Amino acid sequence: MKAQTFTSPSDPTKTRVALVFGDQKINLHEKDMQVTPLAQHPRPGSTDLCLWTDQPVADCILPHWLAMGGDPLKLEGGNFVVQRTGAHGPLTSVYIYDPDGNLIEVANRSC
Repeated sequence: MKAQTFTSPSDPTKTRVALVFGDQKINLHEKDMQVTPLAQHPRPGSTDLCLWTDQPVADCILPHWLAMGGDPLKLEGGNFVVQRTGAHGPLTSVYIYDPDGNLIEVANRSC
């Protein structure tokens, strides 16, 4: 595992820190840093979790989450599905909150 700094996709003036291991990355929350999207109750040292799928997120994750009464986050012009940069390049993502208000990203690399 190694530490990696990266430019925040939502605010290019901010630099963030992640822990990288293999093809996985955990983004760390820093004290008093507001980034978008954000967990409902972030604490210093907490993390964001990203789950991978081989299926297009717009087709497999979003309809099921909505059918369960979930509330996905609208980002970047009111879109649910957004393009992001992951540990190894571009990806397509949907962000949801788990029942405890933690931020979960579901993504695939088929941009």
